[in-house]
Amino acid sequence: MRILIIDDTFEAKMAIADVLGDAHEIAHAYDPDVLPGLLATAEPFDLALVDMVFTGSKRSGLGALRILREQPDGTRPLTLIRCSDDEANRQLHMLAAFTLFDPLALVSRREDPKALGPLVDAIGRGEPITSGADRYRHHGPGPAPLDELLRNPTDLAIWQAMTRFDKRPDIARAANYAPATVDHFIREMSPVVEKLQVRFGDSRGAADGGEHAHDAPLIRLVHFARLHKDFFRDPDLGPLLEKRWKDRPRPISVASKGVREDRRPGRRLRGQAG
Repeated sequence: MRILIIDDTFEAKMAIADVLGDAHEIAHAYDPDVLPGLLATAEPFDLALVDMVFTGSKRSGLGALRILREQPDGTRPLTLIRCSDDEANRQLHMLAAFTLFDPLALVSRREDPKALGPLVDAIGRGEPITSGADRYRHHGPGPAPLDELLRNPTDLAIWQAMTRFDKRPDIARAANYAPATVDHFIREMSPVVEKLQVRFGDSRGAADGGEHAHDAPLIRLVHFARLHKDFFRDPDLGPLLEKRWKDRPRPISVASKGVREDRRPGRRLRGQAG
């Protein structure tokens, strides 16, 4: 098989090449930005091993997966996610990867690279494989967790504002929405975040008592936004979600309704002319 390693560390490339190099042809990309040029000039790859976070790059594994998916039919490689799945700030990237794309499996960077040999051989034979990806895949009826977390452009704008600010007025101003819209968002998003934290094995909440008890839901969402700031600021996230929002029907959330209902005279909100 022709295998492409998309990872920003030379050590990862060497470790994988040592395991797979005798039986497979290996190529390496250090940054998703080099992929278009590489894919345009190289023979098609059969399999890509994709990391989710790249030091020094604005793009993430979502960008790499997006570029790979844009390859013409017949030249699009199968994909494996190879990432440190025990680091909390990677979890939303992996949730998005397994929701928006169709990776075959999740391979932890903590595992011995030698485990890749049997896995790649099984893929080559077309055999079913199992991995630790189940908590990131959506199973069963109902909306996918990613679709609950990011229902529309309003949600994305408020999450991005929360990565920088922790006060309602500042968040509303940065997102360019009315403060009441942020209040609606906090009420609707709090149970979504609680479910995700349980899903990821982290049910700890923010402060829920004392003099700041009334702000506990906001504090919890801000902590969540700060933990996952690289995800919410990912430059490929918006375009990927815009396509998903366009392709699927979605109900209008209370927060979105608040954009219309909670306007104040003279308040310039997102979408209004100056």
